[in-house]
Amino acid sequence: MSSPACWTCRLRRKKCDRVRPICAACAGLDIDCHYSAVKPEWMDGGQKQDDMAKAIKAQVRQSTSSRRDKEFSVQILPLGESSSSLQTPPSQDSLASATPVHATGQDETDDFLMTLYLDTVFPFLFPWYQPTSISGGRTWLLAILKGQLGIKYTALSISAYYFTLTLAKDASHTLRTPCEQHVWDTLALHMKTSLNIVRQDMDGLSKHTKVDLFRQTHVLGGIVQLLIFETTMARGNDWNMHLTAALALFNDIFEAHGMKDGQYDLGAVLRGMGQDWAFFEGAQLGFSVWTADQASFQFFSAFLIFADIISSVSLRTPPRLQQYHRSLIADSHPPSEFSDDKVQGIRMEDYVGCPGWVLVTLGEVAKLESLKHTVDTFQGGRIPEELRNQSIRLEGMLEDGLVAISSSTNQTQNRVPVVEAWIHATILYLTIVVEGWNPSHPKILRSVQRILEIISTIPWQLSLRSIMWPFCVAGCLAAPEQEDMFRSVVSAMGPFQVFGTAKEALRLTERIWRLRNQLDKDSWSLCHCFEVDGAGFLLI
Repeated sequence: MSSPACWTCRLRRKKCDRVRPICAACAGLDIDCHYSAVKPEWMDGGQKQDDMAKAIKAQVRQSTSSRRDKEFSVQILPLGESSSSLQTPPSQDSLASATPVHATGQDETDDFLMTLYLDTVFPFLFPWYQPTSISGGRTWLLAILKGQLGIKYTALSISAYYFTLTLAKDASHTLRTPCEQHVWDTLALHMKTSLNIVRQDMDGLSKHTKVDLFRQTHVLGGIVQLLIFETTMARGNDWNMHLTAALALFNDIFEAHGMKDGQYDLGAVLRGMGQDWAFFEGAQLGFSVWTADQASFQFFSAFLIFADIISSVSLRTPPRLQQYHRSLIADSHPPSEFSDDKVQGIRMEDYVGCPGWVLVTLGEVAKLESLKHTVDTFQGGRIPEELRNQSIRLEGMLEDGLVAISSSTNQTQNRVPVVEAWIHATILYLTIVVEGWNPSHPKILRSVQRILEIISTIPWQLSLRSIMWPFCVAGCLAAPEQEDMFRSVVSAMGPFQVFGTAKEALRLTERIWRLRNQLDKDSWSLCHCFEVDGAGFLLI
């Protein structure tokens, strides 16, 4: 006599192959498979059965979402390591097979998504990046989207995701119209194509003995664009794989084309890509107009430096580019320090809204925590004198910075609160490193309250995109009576709370709130907050 069907399939009214312990239908959906000789208590034909049916439907939806995420999962290997162990490198035939049957209709979709990315999505992701038209503006972005397919298809995927959210009623919207399904299919198609192209480009780099600067920077842009995609989709810790690969290639570029006195020389790399624009020939502008290659390299470098610094807190390690910060970052000195450096660097504030000196200080706090964690003499809440002196110096810089920006005439009015939020968040981090996890500490109470005031008063398009990390840090330390204010800020974003890490940041902080009374003052730190659910999101 054959075994009876599982109770899950009976409830779902699906055919069951009766394989134990998990039937094929349940295994395929990755849902609970209920086998028992007697009828379960919940199979009562009433409320309990309805509740179980809803629970199983929720599992099915979650499984479908997880499988879709895995389709988009990206694996980038270090240069020199073949991808054949994972997947046979795609041939031209395989790339051709990815082309949709209805090419004309797909071309129209791609044109729409390209325009959407240029006009809406990119400015939404990077609201503070506003190069002047006379300096070339964002012309470089159009150029690389037209000329570098790996970046193009990733950008189209991000644009497709954004468009699905404009059609959604709310952040939990799951039912799809034919239009939405077409856009999701486009996203999956383009991400598959993008992955194939980036893998081929990386394999091509490892096979060429001659180091080509343009080839290297183009591949770097493709990898960083994948990193941007990962943080936009907020899909767990795949970002670290892309970040590691991008940093390795970034180092290769400077070691081959931009070293001076043991430091990275950004100017040398940019000069190596120098090609005058015919459009500006003869114009007496008084400054250089960057080519598409030069501008794109600076943009992707800025994002990479930013991601490296923010990730160092989650990883509890110093930023991997820390020794080169002074030579790479133009605004690396705090306002209170006079600097006559002639180094050509990247003004981080113009790209991500946070001044370079704040990010450099944040990286130094991460290094301080790493040292504190590894120093054997640190026991029982005592911090070594050398590290304490370092913390006092860093705190003084941050407090001086708060005073400086409040009286500065160089800052635009809407940028001051963003800078202030980053400084307060760095003070929070430093206080935790030195004093332990103590949300009632006066310095913590002050900075949490100020960050909450900032995110409550400026437009959410700027507030959370520009200060996602400060938002999450302050949220984790918030008092019970402040919780609803953090929730309301995210709720105001509607469907767009899942475009980026806002929803995940709130979910993470809510988890910390539930654990509030269980956290150990001496052992708990921010890095534990960011990995509390095992996902490890990069909050940028």
